Amino acid sequence: MAIYKGQCRVPVEWGFTAKKAYEDPFNEIELDVIVTDEDGNEWKLPAFWGGGTNWRVRFGAPHIGRYSFKSICTDPEDTGLHGITGELEIEPYTGNNPLYKYGQIRVMPDGHHLMHEDGKPFIWLGDTWWMVFSGRINGTDEIQYLTKDRADKGFTVIQMINGLWCDVHAFDRRGKNEEGYCWEANWERINPYFYDSADVKMEAIVNAGLVPLLAGSWGFYMGYMGVEKMKQHYRYMVARYGAYPLMWNVGGETCMPGYYGDTKDPENPKSAGPKRKQDWADVLDYLKAIDPYNRTAIAHETAGVMPKDGLPNQELLDVVMFQGTHCESREAVAHAVNSVKPLVALEPARPVINGETCYEGMLNNCGSEIQRMIFWNTMLKGGAGWTYGAQGVWAASHEKDPFGPSAYGMTWGYHSWQKASQFDGGKQVGASRKYLGRFPWWKLLPSDGKFTINENVQPFYQSACASTPDNELLIAYVPVQVFNGDIHGFQGVMGCFTNRFKGLTPGDRYVISAYDAVRDEEIELYVTEVDPDGTIPLITKSYQEWVYVAERTTIRPCTDRIKPPLMFAMMEDLEG
Repeated sequence: MAIYKGQCRVPVEWGFTAKKAYEDPFNEIELDVIVTDEDGNEWKLPAFWGGGTNWRVRFGAPHIGRYSFKSICTDPEDTGLHGITGELEIEPYTGNNPLYKYGQIRVMPDGHHLMHEDGKPFIWLGDTWWMVFSGRINGTDEIQYLTKDRADKGFTVIQMINGLWCDVHAFDRRGKNEEGYCWEANWERINPYFYDSADVKMEAIVNAGLVPLLAGSWGFYMGYMGVEKMKQHYRYMVARYGAYPLMWNVGGETCMPGYYGDTKDPENPKSAGPKRKQDWADVLDYLKAIDPYNRTAIAHETAGVMPKDGLPNQELLDVVMFQGTHCESREAVAHAVNSVKPLVALEPARPVINGETCYEGMLNNCGSEIQRMIFWNTMLKGGAGWTYGAQGVWAASHEKDPFGPSAYGMTWGYHSWQKASQFDGGKQVGASRKYLGRFPWWKLLPSDGKFTINENVQPFYQSACASTPDNELLIAYVPVQVFNGDIHGFQGVMGCFTNRFKGLTPGDRYVISAYDAVRDEEIELYVTEVDPDGTIPLITKSYQEWVYVAERTTIRPCTDRIKPPLMFAMMEDLEG
């Protein structure tokens, strides 16, 4: 009897060899493996066809101990696949990868945030790599470069597609990797060798501590494949990648009607008709039924499609993900700001993720300041996370093989992923995620009423504020603000621009800091007591975007409120 060894949560792989000759093994048979622990708990693992007579299975054991397994084949006469038994010996994980150390991503008990399964809070800062499995990012130095870059900058999630891409027609040459397409022509069978190449990239992403959000398909492929063929695709995905600490995206823009001739929802023309919705609902039912780990599941919808207009079995989705617009920057920010609050208020509570909006560099627009605006507004208005994107990275547009126009005839921009991965906005939102992670961010509640600014600020430039229920911590994001009728926007060219935290207990003492997300620098401004009117003025002598933080203290002595930080010394000299 075979015995395989591994570590807790880390995928263990072993194989089976068919004894019978099948003309079309992928379509003729299925193989499952039942794994049982010492307490009698069972996991039914779908196995995947590896080509020829080769079948493989992967298992991410959720705890240490001894497990037994037995294979079950739909052809019980194949003695190489059916009735094979063995054991697994699973030891504690000894590395430092947070995905294996702390476990897969779950919803917090509060319903609004995410955590690892051991309870460690998890901030979602995603990056969009839809076509990473294509050949325009290789599985050696390029994938290692990109994963290290994103992990170092502070990203935590990678959004990607399992071979059935957005923005290209089926079997477009840009969808190939070194081993061809993920399916053979006419959707006859899966191409297992495509996934041999993809495996290397999945390993690199997970080994960097980045959580894959793996979409099985983009929504319009349902028109090519139909429900039953799509279920085969999803079964293969679960078999091949379900053992990794990932999350499932049931589909990209599953309810978008534009890629082929769906009837539209009469109540919302941005959403597909009932047949497409039901087809994808059936796939979601199937995905949840065959996933032995109950991974967190999400649906990535198109702009304007909210839960009520999406899949009818919303109760199977653990997270609400919405998509913003890729159009004019101010519209994108406004959509992000206005969408989070009503979604956070839905019952039952689910974490809200801003999953796609306003990629940096798209249409030569949407620069770094827009990225910071969307990140901070999303997080301080109750969101559990936001996914950034860079024009060039999402489509793996290689400097030697540009992506070019999308299927509908236009290109979003000509940046290569090599260049786009170094955009300033990616660096700055990563630094912002790290900075926010220093605080108990999961305790913050939207609290715009605890922050005041001049009422003449134009809507696009409004601030966002969040605080803990006990006012132990307050964080406010203030972009560079443009005032109606005041192009300067502050009291004198060299004067102080003042906002206020409010609604606090007079006499309480706070440490006041200001964070500069562009430079990734924090400056402690002063330690002060709350004024008799319950407010704290926030005084800086630099007219720029700030993230203000107020932390209550009982041990720090007060300091001079108007003492300028070191970085403003030059301004003091000028005033003199």
